[in-house]
Formats: sequence, C-alpha cells, structure tokens
Amino acid sequence: MTDLQQQRRLDLLVNPTETPKIECKNWLDLTDNHHKAVIAKAAIALANSEGGVIVFGVDEDKTQGGKLVCKPKPSDIQRYTTDAVSSAINKYADPNIDFELKFANHPDTNEEHAFVEILGGMKQPVFAKKTYNDVIKKQVCYVRKPGPKSEAPTSAEWRDLLNRCVLANRESMLDGIRRIMGGTDSVSTVDETNEQQLLDFMSKSKERWQERLLKFPQDHLARFEHGYRVVAFSILGSRSIDSLTDLRDLLDKVRNSYFTSYGAFSNHYAKNRDETPENDAIESWLIDPEGTKYSTFLCNFWRATPNAQFYVLDGFYEDEGSERAKPGTMFNASTFIRRFGEILIFASRVAKEFGENTEVLVGAEVTGLRGRSLTYDDTRWFQHVGGPRCNQNNFSWPPKRIAPQQLDDNLIEILHGFLHPLFEQFKFHDLKRETVSREIEILKRQGY
Repeated sequence: MTDLQQQRRLDLLVNPTETPKIECKNWLDLTDNHHKAVIAKAAIALANSEGGVIVFGVDEDKTQGGKLVCKPKPSDIQRYTTDAVSSAINKYADPNIDFELKFANHPDTNEEHAFVEILGGMKQPVFAKKTYNDVIKKQVCYVRKPGPKSEAPTSAEWRDLLNRCVLANRESMLDGIRRIMGGTDSVSTVDETNEQQLLDFMSKSKERWQERLLKFPQDHLARFEHGYRVVAFSILGSRSIDSLTDLRDLLDKVRNSYFTSYGAFSNHYAKNRDETPENDAIESWLIDPEGTKYSTFLCNFWRATPNAQFYVLDGFYEDEGSERAKPGTMFNASTFIRRFGEILIFASRVAKEFGENTEVLVGAEVTGLRGRSLTYDDTRWFQHVGGPRCNQNNFSWPPKRIAPQQLDDNLIEILHGFLHPLFEQFKFHDLKRETVSREIEILKRQGY
C-alpha cells in the first residue's frame, strides 16, 4: 500500500463523491442476503468497467439536499474481512472477481471506513449467476454508467466491454511474444510543422498557467516550486470539433474509463476547482487561491482545444511535505510511470473519438530533477538518501508520433522507449521493460 493510494482514500472520505469508478455505500451487513446482493451488483458493474472502488460508510444526507456524508459503522456490524467480502461478491459473480480490502480512518472523526477495490483487466465479462428479489438478476452483465449507476449494457456498451476483454487477452498473448522476440517500440518522428505546432501550444499553455498563478500566494502548493511534469499531445488527421461544448462531451465520454479517479483530465475529484471555457480552450484549475491543503494531483492544470490539442501540468506527489522526505529530494518512479502510461492510454482513446486513421503526437517535459533520488513503491523511502540522483535539472522529449492501435498493442514498449532516456539521467539507471510492465499492470488493477 503506497502513501499516495492511502491519501486517495482519505481524500474520498473528506470529499465523498460518486463517479463511474467510485461507488459509495452505507454500511452493509455482510451476513444479510439482501446486502450481499447489493455489494455483488456493484462489484460486477465495476469489474466490467475496468475496475474501481466501493467506499463503505458513505450515504446521502437528505437534510443537506442529498449530499454524501460519512457515517460511523454501527456497533452491530462486524469489521469487514476479505473472506466475508469474497463470500458476498462471489456468491453472485461468475467468474469470481478479484479485489483488495483496505481501510482508512477519517482525518476528522477518526472513524474507520472500508474500501473494496475492484481490480480491472477482466478477460471475460462478469455475469450475475443468481437472482435476489429486485436487487440483482441472473445472467445480467452489469456495467457502470453515467449517473453514476449500475445497469445492463446497451449494444454499444456490450461492444466496448467485449473489445476490452479481447484486448486484455491479446495483451497477455503479446507479452509472451515480447518475452520471446524481445519486442520493438512503434514510435516515429514527425515533420517540423506538426512538431512546432505542438511546441507552440505547450508554450502558450504554460503561459496561461503562469497567468493564473499570479493571484496565488507565493508559498501555495500549486506553484510547484520544486518542479513539475508536463505531458501534451495533439491528434493528427482528426476531424474538427464544432464547439467547446462538443469537446467537453467528448472528454466526458473518454474520461469515464479512467483507471483512477485522479485521471489527468478529470474534474470530478475536487469541489474547489472548476472546468471553464477560456477563449478557444477548456481549462481546469483551482478556483480558490486561499486554500492550502491540497495534494499535487488536485492542483494540476489542464487545457484542451477543439482542434485536438491537450495539455496537462502537475507537480510531484513526493513534494507534499511528507515527514519522510523533504520536498524536491525524491523521484517516485512508480507513480511517474503509471501517470505517463495512463495519459498515453487516454490519448489513444481520445484519438479514436476524433476519427479513424488518426495519430497521436506526444511531447513532454519535467523540471526540478537535480538532486532528486530515484525511488520505487516497493522500496523503503528512507533508504533512498543515497540512491541514484539526477544531475540534470530539466528534461524534455521531442514530439513523437504514435498510432492509437500501436498504443493498444505495444504500450509497454512505447512507454519504455519514452522513459528510458530520462531514467538514465539518474546515474545511468537502466529502466527495465519488466518494470514498466509491472507498473502498468498495477495501474490497471488498482490505480496509482
């Protein structure tokens, strides 16, 4: 369990919200058949929708207009166990669903809440294998839908679900081929005109971020004084989007399939930020400069334009002032790989929405690297004081062109090819393909 994953759980307790990836439930008695059916239906829908989380002890408060609020666990309900949750879910699910049971205490009340994290990457659709009253119906394949809600899929949603299952099976097959053949990435360079257009867009977007920073205090976390990360991409050969409203509808469609609730172009996880039209673009940014208790992910800035250009800038989670590491001293490779990987997956899905025969042009930069020590989630933070350090302060990638299908088929190779030159700056650290594959597997199962 990483600090970042636990922080995500705490954020959900402080600011409860429901999305296609997050289902909130009041406390359920897992010895009660009705309640078993309720959790099973939610788990089946999330498993068929690339995973997500069920948060327990959160319910609507009708006295506050239906606002979601956290509630303490009743004394007659036992603390959840993995066996009890598995028995409830897999009594109805076919095939069985993999999950992880986690706990977190509310930062204000110290009340413990349970989180059932449903792993994605299913290689076949999950059905309900029995009926319970009007709660769950036998042979129904539930999916998550905007609302959010769990229902039977439409024909289009069926095609999307089956396609994901096929891709999951194909990825397993391709992994075997890569291990035998060694694999190659599928990235090519682009002509100077497209490259310059993307670089100009990145420059303009950074200027917009700096303009909006002017109203923020000098010590605000959103300034990312110790460094930041930028990923930008444009869709080549795409159809035009008629309006910012149409662009927002397209974004809503694509970002419903995030692996995490903190996807780079999301807007649902922070009540203190807004998504607004700004001249020729949609921008998302903090709306209250007085607040100081934000995570770096909540302080990210992004822009999107109807001519298929996208930009996201965020800081390092490692710089949030952890008592175990001073800001500006650590580089969490696991988080960086997963973050970059999710953006590439998102870019591929966006490209497909813009039309057939499109390509993704990707550029990126990182600042504030000098003196940072390389660390991974599976190693202890305090051991990295003497780890490989970076001597270069900033690093940027020249724009690269990738076909969406190449991202679907060869994400590991492409991501490895992008990131290996950066990791070499940490005293020639050799980023392994196996490491990238492991981190992307974790992303697809449980997020950051």
